[in-house]
Amino acid sequence: MRQWFKHPLAYVAMLISVITGVLFILAAVPGFSKLPTSTDQLRMTIVDQDKTAVTKKMTTGLKDNVPFKHVTTTTNLAAAKNRLSNRTDAMTVAIPAGFTKSVEAGKQPKLNFYVSDSNGLLQNSITRSAITAIQDKIAAQLTSGRITGAMAEQIGPQIAKQASAQAKAKAAKAGGQMPPAAMKKMQQQVKQTVTKQTQIQAQRAAKKLTAAPDSHTTHLHKLGDNYQYQMAPMFLNLGLYLGFMIMSIILTLMFMGGRFAMGKWTAFLAAQINGVLGTIIGPLIAILTLRCFIQFSGSALLTLWGSEWLFGLGAFELSFALALLMFGLPSIIVQLPLMVAQVIAGGAIIPRQAMGGFYQWLSYHAPMYQGIYLSFNALYGGGQTGAFDTALWLVIGLGLLLTILIVAISYRGRQPKGFSKWISFD
Repeated sequence: MRQWFKHPLAYVAMLISVITGVLFILAAVPGFSKLPTSTDQLRMTIVDQDKTAVTKKMTTGLKDNVPFKHVTTTTNLAAAKNRLSNRTDAMTVAIPAGFTKSVEAGKQPKLNFYVSDSNGLLQNSITRSAITAIQDKIAAQLTSGRITGAMAEQIGPQIAKQASAQAKAKAAKAGGQMPPAAMKKMQQQVKQTVTKQTQIQAQRAAKKLTAAPDSHTTHLHKLGDNYQYQMAPMFLNLGLYLGFMIMSIILTLMFMGGRFAMGKWTAFLAAQINGVLGTIIGPLIAILTLRCFIQFSGSALLTLWGSEWLFGLGAFELSFALALLMFGLPSIIVQLPLMVAQVIAGGAIIPRQAMGGFYQWLSYHAPMYQGIYLSFNALYGGGQTGAFDTALWLVIGLGLLLTILIVAISYRGRQPKGFSKWISFD
């Protein structure tokens, strides 16, 4: 027993557990520091297809009362849906043509919501809550003084026209001989009648809106009925990234030992081929396993496989460069927190707009975000696939260039030392 605790590896084992716990805390917990307030950075578009005084007042009121800072107004529903699909917007509220006429006719007006389900967990939860909140706000707003005034502006000219016609008919009946004083009095009475009738009818129209408008939510890129569909892209990419990270460390150790037996560049080429094979086989097996739990088509499977292969290459080249730079196993000190930070920066939980500055930067420059949203696109649909592919190719290219430079500059020794002695190819 005493011999056991004299061995330094016994203390290395304990040290690893301490370091791992600390690294997870440092890499992950700060990612939630800006929540929940940072979710107001999400964007929303209001599509006013009715374009009346009433809906303009509604739109202005909504901008001041929704849980988003960035609210734009348009009349182009197709463009708004495209922004939604590309994940520029979190949701769209559409006020359809005929909204005000339905109010004036005493009918329940319709209101349409559009959301894209092909997004992270928190964003989908926020949009569901926002729909309920917006419905309540609109119901309250439609009965407010501002909307009553807008209704009066809408109804007033019609009532004035009717009252004017009645006055002219009355004057004609009197033979056009009405004294000036009587004419002036009649005009004042007409004006008072118009004002009173306008206010009464505007209030009646507003009272008809005490119930919430009849709303309908259209889901773009709809997910399955349970949370397996929501969380599948995250765990697929997280599991593969961890696998590629460990693979890169093992291949680095093999390279460090093998270069003395077969030459530096032959060993490097063998490690790269080994890594590429891993990025082909690993995702395929993982995707086939995933298909046992959620349903998706054969074409989606092939698209997902291609996306995950590209993501795998990016993750491997990045991890391999770090492993070579830090001589294999010690790189875990950098690689582990980088992987954990990408759990936040990957966007499967927190939307990019709500991330802190470091995590938002990491989402653009590390492969996890691109991999997760390529998975969303392959499984459920969504935009920006070309941009995600381009970002991953840049990571792959830069990673490969770094590995070549590191091997050329750092690995010049002629005798095995340190970790190089662990693996022998003799």
